[in-house]
Parts: sequence; C-alpha cells; structure tokens
Amino acid sequence: MSGRSCYYSHNQLACDEPSLYKSSIHDGMDSSKTEVPRLDNYVKALSGVGMPVPMKIAGILNRGHGPPALAHVTIGGLWSSDPNFTVTSIAKYLGDYEDFDGDMRGDLVFEEELQHPLLKAFMNKDIFTKTVAAATTLLPQQASTSTNSNPAYKPFNKLPPTFYMQLDNSGKDNKNWVLMAFFSELVARGVFKTVFMYFLIVGHTHEDVDVFFSKVNRALSFQHISNIPQLMVAVMEAEEKKALPRFITEVADYKAHALPYRKPIKRVSQPMAFKFYMQDNKPMYQYQKTYGGPWAPTCGDSLWKRTDPKSKTDFTVIPPPDREPVCSGMAKNHAAAEDIVSYLNAYLKHMKAIQEKTNPSNKCYESDQAIIDYWENIKSLFAAEEGWATNSGLPLQDGFWPRTNHGTGYKRPHDGVHNSAQVDEDLLAREAEEELVERNEIFVGNPSEIKRKRFVPLVDIEPDAQRYSHCLRSTQEWEKDLTPFESEYFFVYASACVHQWKSKSRSEKLKIPESIVRIAREMLDRIAQEET
Repeated sequence: MSGRSCYYSHNQLACDEPSLYKSSIHDGMDSSKTEVPRLDNYVKALSGVGMPVPMKIAGILNRGHGPPALAHVTIGGLWSSDPNFTVTSIAKYLGDYEDFDGDMRGDLVFEEELQHPLLKAFMNKDIFTKTVAAATTLLPQQASTSTNSNPAYKPFNKLPPTFYMQLDNSGKDNKNWVLMAFFSELVARGVFKTVFMYFLIVGHTHEDVDVFFSKVNRALSFQHISNIPQLMVAVMEAEEKKALPRFITEVADYKAHALPYRKPIKRVSQPMAFKFYMQDNKPMYQYQKTYGGPWAPTCGDSLWKRTDPKSKTDFTVIPPPDREPVCSGMAKNHAAAEDIVSYLNAYLKHMKAIQEKTNPSNKCYESDQAIIDYWENIKSLFAAEEGWATNSGLPLQDGFWPRTNHGTGYKRPHDGVHNSAQVDEDLLAREAEEELVERNEIFVGNPSEIKRKRFVPLVDIEPDAQRYSHCLRSTQEWEKDLTPFESEYFFVYASACVHQWKSKSRSEKLKIPESIVRIAREMLDRIAQEET
C-alpha cells in the first residue's frame, strides 16, 4: 500500500467513525507567497528594494468532526526555525477541535489585548475592525451553531481515541525526536490511546493540502493585501468550506520541556511511519520502514528515560502532569530588519503618492491614511536599534495540553510503591481528583478504565440540578453574590464546593471562596428541609 493510499484510507475511517478516529494533515506554505504588504499589480519602484514582512502560514486539513481546515498565521523570523512551531500548531489545533462550536471566524473576532509591541502593531484594533467590517458580506453574522443560550457555556468535543497525523518528510521541522516525544506524551497523558505519525516520500505532493495552498496563492494574487487581518480574511475565504484562521502570538518551547526526560534514540530518519501507544503502563513506540510493513521492534521501545533498569522498582520517567511548556524565546531583532525597512519606505512612498491624487472627501483617502499610519508604526519598530522585549520563559497564556483524558495514560508510582494495589484507595482518589483539576482535564473514558476513584459533579448530581434550578432563579441575593456563575448550574457547583471543601488542601488549590461554600451549604440545607 502506498503512502497516499494509507492517507486517504485514514481519512475515510475518520469520516465514517469520527468518534473513534481522527485524521489530519499538516504542512507549511511557501513564505515567499504570503509576504505583506503585497500589491495586486507590478510596481517598478518596489522591484528589487528590500523585502516585505515574511509571513509563515501552516495549513491543517481535518477529517471527521470539527473545522474542515485551519490556517495558523504568524510573522516569519520571530522564532527559531525548529520543531517547536509544529508542536505548537498541532497543540492549538487539538484545543480548537475541543472548543469548536461552529464559528469559523477564529481570530477574526480577536478580543485579546496583546502585550508584545510588534504583535500589537500588526493586530492594530482600528485596522482590524475596519478590515473585518468590510468583509461582513462574507463572514457569518451568527456563526455559532450551538443551541445553548447560556453565555457562560463553553462546548467540549472530546478527541477520539485514535489519531492519524500526516506530516511533511522534513527532519528539521517534523521527523525528529521532538515530535515523537510530543505524540508519546499525548498518549501518556491519556489524550489519545494510539497515535500514528505518517510521512510521504521526499519529492511528493500532498494532494489536498497543496490544493488548499494553491487556492490561497490564487486568492492573494489578485488583491492588495495591506495588513495582517486582511491576509487572514483572504486565507479563510480561499476555501469554499472556509479555513479557521488563527494568529500565533506565542510558541511553546516543547524541546526544552522534554529534553531532561528523553533518552537518545536511533532509526528516526528512514522509517515512513511511527506508532505511539501504552503497554504495561509504559509509553512505547514502533516504526515501519515501508508502508504496510511490519512494526518494529516487535516488543516496542520507549524514548523516555528509566530510573534503573536493574532495579525491581524501575519505572519510566516522563514530564510531570502539572508541568507545561513555557514560551519559546522570541528574537529581539528581526534578521532581515534592514531589508524590511527599505521595502516599507518604498511602499509608504508609493501609498502617499496614490493618496495625493485622491480627493480628501473620498473614502479611499481615509483608508489609505489608515494603511500609511499602520505601516509607519510597524516600520519604526523594525528600525528600533534596541529591538523589542522577548517573552522567553513566560507561561503560555492559552495553555498547551488538550483537556481530553481517556483514562488510559501513564499511572505514576507513589512514593516508591509501584504496585497500585498496595496504595491506599482514598489517597489515590484524592490524588486523581487533584491531578485532573490541576490539569483542567475532562475525563471521557469508560468508568471502568480509570482505577483511581474520583468525584464527578456533573455525573453524580446532574439529574437533581434541573429539578432545583428554579429555586435559584427567584433568589436575587444569591444571583447577586455569584455573578460569575449561571443560576441553572449553581446547584451542581454548590454541591461540588461542599464536597471539595471537606479537604482543606484541595479547597486551597481550587481557590473556592468560603462565602460561596457557606451560601451553598445554606441552600442545600434548605432544600433538604423542604423535602422532609
């Protein structure tokens, strides 16, 4: 079976059984075709003068549930060219799948206030608003397909247990230990039960993803792309089904995150497929040298360190569950800053010449002035000798790990005891509950698959929540004190508060206000008295 046949068979599996399989393909677009600003016609004054701002676009095609395609846009040259961007792009894609509610506008409804001066300048609020407003005929007014009217409602689409990922056969960006460690840790965390990573031969053509890039290139060729939001709109509308646009403002340093725990591995460059799975509470992997060939080694291998292979208490060492990658270091100066400034000077001169020929009462005059101000600000940042601040080592604002937990991940030894049957059940229950809360995960596996018992409010109390919700709607005092929470969900939350308040350590971690617990207890006592 050829690599292309494998890819399309996985796509068919994901379409037929989306609750069991997910198939995706990830690739990067040629940055020379996505530079901004770019004109819709040839201008001799701009020919051979410096270079526009390079933009990096990663395209992801998704099969099964979720958005049909995603486009991750960022400024080329701000981060090192390494696997960290690929890992970040895939992690954001999985998070977008879990939170997807049908809205395909993505970051075109960007509300976050960026701190970095260069990113803030590129996502200028005024330019952003005008660009999106001009595209209202192409953007859905009510894009969300959710039927829940609760404004605090946030959807959760659990990831299926099996994940097929098709990547470009590039050792620098994809085919390396960093991507292998990332997929292995996804399995160890229970996000997936099995992950398959496939590559096509060198010199291949990714049929569908290259068609997507071709449509994007065609759409950009006939437009004056004067800013980043306009580029994102053009990329989104290149596909008939629309691609979810995301603007990448931070890159996770996953390489540094996994480096202390990984062991040196061999036989990475030749195989065409890798498989990641759990076996005897160990995250393992196998590889195929050819498509459809045997998986080797027969018993699998691990890319994580071991404590002591000769010891009876030997166990695998992987990153702790509460450990998340931090921001990768952003360059303080762009390597091509001088060329970019030269090009922007010529571009601004060209735009000012056009504006001088425009009647000031014309709407085009005002829009041209906005474009000139936009690029004047960006040019000053690229020309600054002191550069700009880097966010290296800071926590990721949007988190990193998906919330799905199938309950099949790595079970950690406790205080040197590696037989879970020897550990106190109550201690395991508390540990499991705290671990899931800290990781902000949602358990989606069968109850029999998780060995550590825990309290699940939405499962244990949900039948009573609807029956008691009417008691809260008429009580204005509680609604006033608990403005962050919707009244119809308060009974579930209140019961969870009372349950978790019994353990002081857990309440401190959850930061549950004592006043809320007091009100919750009063409400539950009143309901109990009414029933008697």
